[in-house]
Amino acid sequence: MPPSALRFCPTLRAAHLGCCLFPNVVAGQVHFPNLQHLTLRLVTVSEHSLHAMLAGCPVLNSLVLKYSYGFRRLRINSQSLNCLAVHYSDHPDKAEEIMLQELILENTPCLERLIHGGPYGDCGMRVSVISAPKLMLLGRLTDGIGRLELGGTVFQVSLAFFYFALISFVVIICPFLCHCDIIILDSYIIQGLKLIRMATTMRSLKVLALFNNALCLDVIINFMRCFPCLEKLYIRTYASGMENAWADKPVDRLEWLDLHLKRIVLGFYLGKKPHVDVASFFLLNAGMLESMKLVVETHQVNNKKWIEKQRKHLQLENRASRSAQIEFVTFHCFSCPKDINELSEPFEHTL
Repeated sequence: MPPSALRFCPTLRAAHLGCCLFPNVVAGQVHFPNLQHLTLRLVTVSEHSLHAMLAGCPVLNSLVLKYSYGFRRLRINSQSLNCLAVHYSDHPDKAEEIMLQELILENTPCLERLIHGGPYGDCGMRVSVISAPKLMLLGRLTDGIGRLELGGTVFQVSLAFFYFALISFVVIICPFLCHCDIIILDSYIIQGLKLIRMATTMRSLKVLALFNNALCLDVIINFMRCFPCLEKLYIRTYASGMENAWADKPVDRLEWLDLHLKRIVLGFYLGKKPHVDVASFFLLNAGMLESMKLVVETHQVNNKKWIEKQRKHLQLENRASRSAQIEFVTFHCFSCPKDINELSEPFEHTL
């Protein structure tokens, strides 16, 4: 990007930079005294340059990073930032691209929305929210996050190890094992973020989105304990789910269940027992629930017999909130004219 592109720095209020390499020498000299909205799309920028650029934006309101690389750590200290959106991918165009591995919200007194809008790109990422007292919307938190720190509360990825045997034909790939008939190998599956330490609750948070591929109710409930005033919960999964220890146990009265939770969206609902367990847990315990949307496969939406069967499994006649409405819908891909960070209800459209 040529230095001449920055000649409007003193008066610039919104900037969308795309498909360029941000030079270090320019970043250290840039000052945007009136810049409120900054989007970097497919931009390669060094960690030092990115931090220098943000330091030169004293009234920045929103920051959007869309598939931008070149920095491993992003540390945010801003008295004005209201929205941070990170769109990321595990597969950048160039294999040697440096990817974000650590996001730290150190001092963000005005931050209300923290959005991860990319497909998956947070494998092993560490996210630390040190100070964000007004945070209202958070997500999607995925199973791929290595560690999540919310004040003194810590979640860490949980791995379940299993063993399997490979018969001797694998020696074609591993010739140095050519004398083995059977090889025992170990691998693992990601079960989700496990609660390691509970020391802080965030009462400001109203909206949470999770990409919980294992669909583990224990993981979901532990997040709810951290956000006792939660009103809207969005859960996305592609797996059949796992057995849930909470499903058949009596539940102690929890503030978020009794007083606050109003809307749940679960996709993609397959009607299998783990899915039924998660949906029915909230139906049977959320006393203020107003609506639940279950996103199902297209061919099931018009299958009246299947829908009626699911309603029986969900025990709708015993729901805690008699006014709660249950809706079975199909997922529709669409082109939205706005970025996810500009939507008032971003997870309604991007589940």
